[in-house]
Amino acid sequence: MQNNNRQKRMSEFNSNLNLMVFLMVVAVVVCWLPFHVLNLSWAYGLRVRTGLCEFLQSAARFLTWFHPLVNCLLYSFMGKKFRKELRHTIYRVRTMRKRGIENDSQFLSLKSSFNSRRPSASRLVL
Repeated sequence: MQNNNRQKRMSEFNSNLNLMVFLMVVAVVVCWLPFHVLNLSWAYGLRVRTGLCEFLQSAARFLTWFHPLVNCLLYSFMGKKFRKELRHTIYRVRTMRKRGIENDSQFLSLKSSFNSRRPSASRLVL
């Protein structure tokens, strides 16, 4: 029985890992391919109209600068701990809005009540 649970967890971990690797490869290709295609076309003498070329170069540069953000988002949202903490934070914000909390002192007084309701790390089941 215990061995079966371990195999299920390992199978889930491997599928999540495969999905993350696949998404990372897709992100690299989508973000960097236009930049390299434009540079290679420029190197081999392919010329495009000036206005269109400037737009394509700007878009390609934007995608290359956007790639680190995509990596961070993928790593974050693929992690269970991050998603759990994000849900908890959204819950706290909604609760604060419902109670009409407007300043930091009111928030800090309620912070201890929120933390006391959270399960401790020793009670979490992984």
